[in-house]
Amino acid sequence: MLIIIKIMGCESSREHYTKEETLITNAEASLGFSNCSADIVDLWIRKYSSDGTINTEQMKDIFQGCEISMKRPLESSKLLNCFRRKDNTYTLKPFLIFGILLSTDLHNKKSSLLFEVFDEHYENSLKEAAIHQLIDYMLNISINLLPLSILDQDLPDAKINKVLLYSKYLKSFQEIAKESLIRMLVRDEVKDDGTLTKVHFIESFDVGELHHLLTPHGIRLYVKKIAETTSKSVVLLNKRYIRQLSDSFFENGTEEN
Repeated sequence: MLIIIKIMGCESSREHYTKEETLITNAEASLGFSNCSADIVDLWIRKYSSDGTINTEQMKDIFQGCEISMKRPLESSKLLNCFRRKDNTYTLKPFLIFGILLSTDLHNKKSSLLFEVFDEHYENSLKEAAIHQLIDYMLNISINLLPLSILDQDLPDAKINKVLLYSKYLKSFQEIAKESLIRMLVRDEVKDDGTLTKVHFIESFDVGELHHLLTPHGIRLYVKKIAETTSKSVVLLNKRYIRQLSDSFFENGTEEN
């Protein structure tokens, strides 16, 4: 079942901030990347990385370059540990997407930099599979990883559990949201060679309110709308099925009598 949601209105309106969203966005703000432009984040993360990885000292340099004070040692951060590999290095691409999503900048700049995460040779085009992978990262970071930032806050267990349940709820609709986003961003613009141009990708975020999908909060809100719409659709389908089943049972019962 493919569901496409039109994003209407201002996503930053306070009415969209549930208690769970408020806790997550407050924790996100404490990370410091929202005080940086996307260009600055992209510059320092790329500068202090090598061969697609970031080591511990390079990570510290990134925070220093972005003028972000680390609230706790890298090793004890529950959130940053999600990017850590077995060899104690961090993977560049997801951390770069993480930083760009959290940064503050014009939406065409953010979408351009996100595209370039996979356009490593600056060919201004990507295979459709790479677009799918980029959207996967954007969803996973916003839905599954960033809610974990509350674990680095001094919060009561009850609030933490509510946020984790909220994250789990959104995750159950992640695949449906992915299909919908791919449909909206890619549409019928894939060329004969299976690629999508950078220009089209950037322009896609100019349509309606899609630029809100360049922030973690906007992505979670979109998935939440997907969840609500899907749930309503299932309820309507179930009611229709029950009605048809009842009608069928009644008809069969009448015939037997």
